[in-house]
Amino acid sequence: SKIARQISVDQPMEDEFAQSWAYLCTRPCSNAPFVPRIILLGQPGAGKSTQGDLLAAKYDIVHVSSGKLVKQAIAADCKELQDHKAAVAAGQMIPDRIMTSLVLHRLSQIDCATKGWVIDGFPRTLQQAKLFAQMKVEPNRVLFIDVPEETALERTTMRRIDPDSGKLYHLMFAPPPSAEVQARLRQRPCD
Repeated sequence: SKIARQISVDQPMEDEFAQSWAYLCTRPCSNAPFVPRIILLGQPGAGKSTQGDLLAAKYDIVHVSSGKLVKQAIAADCKELQDHKAAVAAGQMIPDRIMTSLVLHRLSQIDCATKGWVIDGFPRTLQQAKLFAQMKVEPNRVLFIDVPEETALERTTMRRIDPDSGKLYHLMFAPPPSAEVQARLRQRPCD
């Protein structure tokens, strides 16, 4: 496989972000409007969600998180996910067909079509990638965030979620703001 651009993660996050965005903005010359369609890949703890949030906020594109899509679909009582609630609660993956359907439905909405999007956490399997390609949805950038195994392990074992707000914290680098919040933090099953 061809690596288009390699960016070191052993630098401040802002520099990593700036280099990533500079690369994403390079495109073939064309008079057509540019709508970013970005996929962020990497192992758990690589920083896909963090980088997706930064890209979305800074450049006003839509951040599509596969994990959030599943949670929203369950909260909305999506009939396709009724049989998979226990699996999701245990941190297991849902069937590829359903996950791909959720992502494609989100990408078909007007904000994604006009502003552009950045996806994290999808595709996770070869089957998801094939289903995505069959639907003729093509990203114009795919970034693989490569971090050392020790870094990813430290990030995942130290992160916690607030079940009330859904906000993620890292016990060392982004601790909760109060003892009250810290008392209700939980480790996610997938971590």
